[in-house]
Amino acid sequence: MTTVKIAPMLAKTVTMAVSIAWFTDACARMFPWLIACIPLILLDLRYGVKAARYRHELVRFSKGLRATVGKVFEYLCWISVSVLLAHTFGEEWIEPLVLALVILNEFSSIIGNYFETKGYKWNQTAVWKAIAKKGADAVKLDLETNDLITKKEEEKDNGES
Repeated sequence: MTTVKIAPMLAKTVTMAVSIAWFTDACARMFPWLIACIPLILLDLRYGVKAARYRHELVRFSKGLRATVGKVFEYLCWISVSVLLAHTFGEEWIEPLVLALVILNEFSSIIGNYFETKGYKWNQTAVWKAIAKKGADAVKLDLETNDLITKKEEEKDNGES
């Protein structure tokens, strides 16, 4: 007659239950961030396509779709990392800090593409330095003096080769 070893089976069951509960909690914390990132992804797609058209680049549906799907997976990875770091270390401030950096970087891309479609060049480094130095409220986007946003020179084609 064989005896059933209950302790290993019980340990596996408890480990699985704790893991599933931990993963379920982590997924529940990720969901609002995923919803919040959808408008960013769509704005990036819109202004990225407009900027490419402004540069007279060939805009292909497959390339835009590929970039957008890649962006979705990048966001999923960043959201997973931030939530799991916060969950692992038990520090709630880690999650919004990591995601704020990612979202600020995305806003930089969107704003840069927007200004490019309007014929301006946005100096991202100068803007962030000015914000860090003076604060967001004190920064004035003076086009001529601060060099934060500059008008692009129109390329003139005189027909010369």
